[in-house]
Amino acid sequence: MDEIRVLTALERRPLTVENLAYALGLPLEETREVIMRLWNEGYIDTTTSVSSGAKIRAITGGTIVGGVLGAMTAGIFGAAIGAVLGNTVGDRIVPAGSQEKKQKTVLSDSQTYFILTSKGHYHLHPPTSL
Repeated sequence: MDEIRVLTALERRPLTVENLAYALGLPLEETREVIMRLWNEGYIDTTTSVSSGAKIRAITGGTIVGGVLGAMTAGIFGAAIGAVLGNTVGDRIVPAGSQEKKQKTVLSDSQTYFILTSKGHYHLHPPTSL
C-alpha cells in the first residue's frame, strides 16, 4: 500500500526520501525501504541534476520532461528490439535497466531526487483494452 502512495506522490513531482517521509507521514527508515524496493524493481529512478538550479528546473518540468520521454522511448525501443531479435540481443543493444549504474550511485536522503519511470507510470495506470 505504501508503494502506491509513494508512486502517486512521485507522479506529481520529483521528491527526496525525506520529502516523501514527511509528505506521507511515514518513518524515514520505512520510506527508505520502500524507495529502494521500487528503485530496484525499476518503478522509479533518480534525477541526474546536481546543482540547486538544475533541481529547480527539474521540479518545474524544464529538465525532467526530456528525461522521462527519453526513458520511455528507450524502454519502448528496447522492448521492440527484444521482441524482434530475442531478449538477450535487445538487452545488449538497449539495456532495460542498468544494474551497474544503480550499484555505483550514492543515494542521499535529502539530496537525491526520485522520479517515476514509465514502468512506474504503467503500474499506477495499467492500459485497458477495448
